[in-house]
Amino acid sequence: QELRFEQFLRQGEVMAENYKATMPKAGLSGIIIDTGKPLLLHDIQADPEMMSRMVARAENADDVRSWLGLPLISQGRVIGVLSVQDFAPNAFSERDEQFLSALASQLAIALENARLFAERERRIAELDVINQIGRITSSTLDLPLMLHRVYAQLASSLAMDSFYIFVYQDEENEIILSFEVDEGQEVIDRSMRMPSEGSLTAHIIRTRQPLQFRDLGAEYTERGFTPIMFGSGRNSAAWLGVPLLVGDGRVVGVMAVMSYTPNLYGDRERSFLTTVANQIALGVQNARLLAQAREQVQQLDLLNRVSAMAATESDVQQIYQSIVDAMAEATGVDQARLVIYDRRAGQGRAVAEHVMSGMIDSISIPLNDNPAVDWLDSHKMALVSEDVPSDPLLVRAHASFDEMDIRSVAFIPLVVNSEVIGTVGLDFVGRQSDFRPQALDLCQTIANQITAAISRTQAFAAARTSANALGVKVGELSTLLDAARILSSLLQPEEVLNKLMELVSRQLNVTTVALWTLLDDTMLIPAALDGIPTERARTMRVPVGQGHTGHVARTGLPLIIDDVRAQGGSFYPRYERDNNLISFMGVPVIYRERIVGVLSVMTNYVRIFSDDEMLLLVGLADQAATALENARLFQERERRINELSTINSISAAVNSTLEQQDLLERLHRGIGEIIDVSTSIIAIYDEATDILSYPVIYDRSERKHIDPAPLHNGTNAWCIRNRKPLLLHSLNEVREMGLVVDDLRVGAADQIEESYLVCPIIFGSKVIGVINIQSYEPRAFDENDLRFLTTVANQAAVAINNAILFSETRQNAQEMTTLFEVTQNLSGTLDLDETQMLIAESALRMIGVEMCAVLLIDDHEQISKPLIIDQGTILSHFDLGFRLDGLTGELLKSDQPLAISDLPAVDRSITSEQIRIIGVRSALGVVIASHDERLGVLWVASRAHQEWTGRQISLISILANQAGQALKSAQLYQLEQQRRRLADTLRDVAQSFTSTLALREIQTLILDQLARVVHYDSAAVLLRDEKYGHLQITEARGITDVRLLQADFDVEQIALFNEMAHERKPLMVADTQADLRFITMRQLGWSWSVRSWIGAPLLVDNELVGLLTIGANNPNVYNPEAVEVTFALASQASQAIQNARLFDQISNLAADLERRVSERTAELERATHQLTEEKDRLEAVRSLI
Repeated sequence: QELRFEQFLRQGEVMAENYKATMPKAGLSGIIIDTGKPLLLHDIQADPEMMSRMVARAENADDVRSWLGLPLISQGRVIGVLSVQDFAPNAFSERDEQFLSALASQLAIALENARLFAERERRIAELDVINQIGRITSSTLDLPLMLHRVYAQLASSLAMDSFYIFVYQDEENEIILSFEVDEGQEVIDRSMRMPSEGSLTAHIIRTRQPLQFRDLGAEYTERGFTPIMFGSGRNSAAWLGVPLLVGDGRVVGVMAVMSYTPNLYGDRERSFLTTVANQIALGVQNARLLAQAREQVQQLDLLNRVSAMAATESDVQQIYQSIVDAMAEATGVDQARLVIYDRRAGQGRAVAEHVMSGMIDSISIPLNDNPAVDWLDSHKMALVSEDVPSDPLLVRAHASFDEMDIRSVAFIPLVVNSEVIGTVGLDFVGRQSDFRPQALDLCQTIANQITAAISRTQAFAAARTSANALGVKVGELSTLLDAARILSSLLQPEEVLNKLMELVSRQLNVTTVALWTLLDDTMLIPAALDGIPTERARTMRVPVGQGHTGHVARTGLPLIIDDVRAQGGSFYPRYERDNNLISFMGVPVIYRERIVGVLSVMTNYVRIFSDDEMLLLVGLADQAATALENARLFQERERRINELSTINSISAAVNSTLEQQDLLERLHRGIGEIIDVSTSIIAIYDEATDILSYPVIYDRSERKHIDPAPLHNGTNAWCIRNRKPLLLHSLNEVREMGLVVDDLRVGAADQIEESYLVCPIIFGSKVIGVINIQSYEPRAFDENDLRFLTTVANQAAVAINNAILFSETRQNAQEMTTLFEVTQNLSGTLDLDETQMLIAESALRMIGVEMCAVLLIDDHEQISKPLIIDQGTILSHFDLGFRLDGLTGELLKSDQPLAISDLPAVDRSITSEQIRIIGVRSALGVVIASHDERLGVLWVASRAHQEWTGRQISLISILANQAGQALKSAQLYQLEQQRRRLADTLRDVAQSFTSTLALREIQTLILDQLARVVHYDSAAVLLRDEKYGHLQITEARGITDVRLLQADFDVEQIALFNEMAHERKPLMVADTQADLRFITMRQLGWSWSVRSWIGAPLLVDNELVGLLTIGANNPNVYNPEAVEVTFALASQASQAIQNARLFDQISNLAADLERRVSERTAELERATHQLTEEKDRLEAVRSLI
């Protein structure tokens, strides 16, 4: 129902504006089409009806007078109209009509033929375009590149001014990618957005049907659409859009073509575009699946990086930083900050941020009365706000978010034991955006799990190419015959490969040649290389399906790439770029219809390999396959012979010794003759204790050491518990089994073992050990290695079990001998210090550790005389913080051996800081007792992790029993000696007291002699005044206070003095600060430094004549024995003092008597003198008379 002008002339000139123009069927031409008959009008202006129906398409059309039109009929159907006009009336006659009718018949036939030919060419062109688009969608999974190539094909066959393809994700109702072209300008938009309501795209997605407009500008309003402009913004005229549908009817996109010319697209274009859309839909779906797979791989890789870092990193700040960086990477936000909660302070503090802002130290979040925090505590899931200023949950943070211009935010809670300990804030700064659920799930997984399995991506695409069988040149046939003769005549694999490399390199003149062999149908490894360094070859591994070589292995078809730089998809692009390798050709190596490898060549210049060269390489590969297989069989035979010989050698070596370490070293060397054991373990398992010890362990040929430890969840534990060997080709397989890779690793942290070959050593029904061989390369071991190792383990089990039994028997004998020697040594001495040293040395020798401590318990139940030995050195002045409220106290309370394998894990309140400082890791303690009397504690310790065995606990318990008897004997002997020394001292004291009768000297002797038997820091002798009854200090040591020295003490007023005066017994105060009776003493001036005190009365005839007091500056210094000694000396001193006093009294009386005699003698002499004088006077008088 539409006319298109194929030719439009006016006065002999072509009117370009009407060329190919279309119009609805109407006017005079419409009459001819409907009737199928000619129409001749001699003067159209004379016929008003005809004049009204005429359609003017040219200038001055209203001046037309004569009009003649004839139908173009083909196969009984009007296919067009031929019309002529003239400005003069009656310009055409019947004869003209007959002429033009004949011409119209010929013209109709020509037009029909041209139309059919054009239709055929169009169909061919469309099929070619569809075929090319199919090849594009099947050869590339890069969406932008795919859409660009599709557009280029469509633009070459379909008239268009604008074009777009939207990739649609129905699960989220989002357009995830758009490819738009307007007037030749291409734009790729990766931003995610929802289809606009009322848009043409939204209608196609909803209806799943094509949508077509002849003139969009004139039709969209009445049809209720709101077109979305793009590009230059010009209004399109012709518009045609179709959905991209996959098999289940899901819409995966929309494709539309537009033109600024109206009425350009019809049913034919719609059908063509629908077919193309079906091809593109498959490509888009495949690309989306690949993108989803890549995204999942990226997420897993991100999880693995975060988890691996947290497991190995001891710096918590680094862990915090990795979390925010990982979440920022996962969500694409502008900023990410980690806030750790301090519930006690009610604040959350920022500890890490993705982009350093310089304000992290000032960021603090209130936890109380915070709706967002309460919501996270309640739901324990991500909190998302795409419009921060209007979100009521974030009211407490609006000011901070406004200052930092945060528009959208998501909070990821960090939950430990059902408690939120912090959040990661993911911020869009200066713009609003949304958070994809998948990204939030990934962030929550990062927050919840530190470790995750590493997933390796396999998403490389390669173009498929067909290799047609063509004839082989004579020279190539000769080369193949030479190859067959040379290769089949050699049996050594190395010679086969060298000849193959030589042939390929010589015939093809290439830069590199690589022969790859297929391992387990999943991995290609180099069997021979030419032009590639050997060091590089050791690290090359190509998964099947990846890279160009992997593609050949997967498809089984030859592959030629002229320029790998432009093609992409290389597995080692950096190596190719660094070495300027450009052109690639690879063919499969097939043996008996099975792909066994790939033969590939490359050049360092652009080279287009011919089909003949490709066929030559195929022939060489076929010849090599047969030769390689024969050589492989020969090599396998040699391997079996070597294995049997090695097994016999190993059996002879291990059976020739009963020394366990020597046996295991021989076993290790024997296995190394067949398998690379540079990284390996031979461990011995103790089923009773579930402990695995590691007498042989190597990492990259370097000897290592691991302390014995319980089974965990690694490969060793799996083999022991399941009693089966284990062959794992990659780290992924290990983690898929749920095994812990980092369990007791000793290798470097920058690389993790990839391959594992583990076999239990089983004797009878008991697992006695395990052999664990590892490699840092994936797929380093195969089933042959597993079979060999299993055989060796079975052969060695008997010898290892015999060695273990021999070792146990010898150890028992050594222990019994040691115990006997210890008993002999302990019974041979009664010196307490020597006994203590013997106990420590015996414990170190029997238990085999580097540190020992022997602690004695005194009469006050206090620790005394600790003896500490560390690596053979006695630590005389080193305090390890042993105390009765710590582990030693726990040991004494339980009265049972106390074994601690991991001391740092014990409650710090019962361990000392000194122990942790010197690095003690494990400790074993036992009480030393004799007849239910606790005499001390014996500790042994190690700086390494020790799982204490029942044998060790039993040995140290036996030693403790022997030590208890020895210590008791030494203590009794020491006590006896001490009592003898005390008796001798008291005898000496008594003799010294009889050496003088001077009271002052006796008091000095009292304090001097007392210091010989009892320690004191201060002492005093107080004598009672006979006249007044009070006490005075008459001799003192360590007392300097003049007030105290000159004071008088009333016995009745001082509780302690009064008690001794009445009870006539000595007193002891263990701690003066805890005894209320000493308060009066303090008030009188007694020093606060005195903590322990003894007072003894000085008695004569049971009468108090004074007191003897001593004091020490530490509490609990004195015991009842010290009190007894002090009182005994005081008793002796009392008599000496009394004797001195009596001597003073007698001396005074004698002096007084002598004085009186002298006085009477003088008086007598005076009287005699007077008498003499009187006599003389009388005599004189008598003489006078």
